[in-house]
Amino acid sequence: MPDLTIKDVKDAAADWLARNGAALPGFAGAFITGSANWRPDDAPYSLTSDVDIMIVHDGTQEPGTLGKFMHRNVLVDVGAIEMERIDAPEKVLRHHGIAGNFARDCVLADPTGWLTELQSAVSRDFAKREWVLARIEDARALSVDYYLRSLASAQPEYEQVTSVVSGTAICSDLLLTAGLANTTIRTKHAAVRELLQSTGRLDVYELLLEMFGCADMSADRVSHHLDQLERAFDAASEIDSSGYRFASDISQMARPIAIDGSRELIEQGHHRDAVFYIVLTFARCMNVFEEYGAGETPEQHVVAFGQLLADLGIDSFEARKSRAVEVEKKLPAIRKIAESMVADA
Repeated sequence: MPDLTIKDVKDAAADWLARNGAALPGFAGAFITGSANWRPDDAPYSLTSDVDIMIVHDGTQEPGTLGKFMHRNVLVDVGAIEMERIDAPEKVLRHHGIAGNFARDCVLADPTGWLTELQSAVSRDFAKREWVLARIEDARALSVDYYLRSLASAQPEYEQVTSVVSGTAICSDLLLTAGLANTTIRTKHAAVRELLQSTGRLDVYELLLEMFGCADMSADRVSHHLDQLERAFDAASEIDSSGYRFASDISQMARPIAIDGSRELIEQGHHRDAVFYIVLTFARCMNVFEEYGAGETPEQHVVAFGQLLADLGIDSFEARKSRAVEVEKKLPAIRKIAESMVADA
């Protein structure tokens, strides 16, 4: 495969959309989301990443879950959002995960012109203090209300784990939001490390890792957990989980992201930054085994997942509940630090 640039992957996304977008139910436009928006067009495209397309639909009919697939040698990930959620600049400006995309030239398709007008309005006000503070609150609410407080003993273990690790990792989003940076998922801790290093606050980065439970985890141990995940991932990817929301994330197409991308971080000396996506992906594999597999989850994967949870200190419901409470208690301090980073604009 020839070396690709960010422009190449954007062109691939635009080509797929030109061929397929208009035929999608309720199609009202589309925009690029994720890391491709945050890098210059001449930057090299990493094979451990994808390009994300968000389809906007009018709500009359869901376009369905398209997920990840290859198009023109590029891994494309297609999601959908209802137009009502982003039909005013104020709605977008308050959303910590969406606003940053509209601060850039992200529009891929715009049949009526409304999406371009929205992008222009959001871009103008994106850095204003009132909206940055609103997005910090949005991140806090997502962490606490959607994830940490949703933890329940009746949930399967993989759901409990997802709630705790996602809610904890989103603490980094408060800081990334304050720094007008991309609130990425897989490389969230790497991104917040770079931000905090530039502001001389690596102590806060260490605090975030302590909250997550991986501050003292060695590179060898993280590599061990990745090796175990790799075995589980390959086994889970052979199971038909087409009804699962994250089915395409547990597929051989997504292997370069989930496995190779994590190994790349470890090899770069940033093994602790890889832990969040390793445990999140492992939880998704366990979901596939338990919900779509034929019978019991293979014992080797149960043991391996348990070892990872034990190393993180969340290997029982009681431990997970304690972690959720602890993280929520520490969030006000993280929020205060984030708010101190917000410049007047």
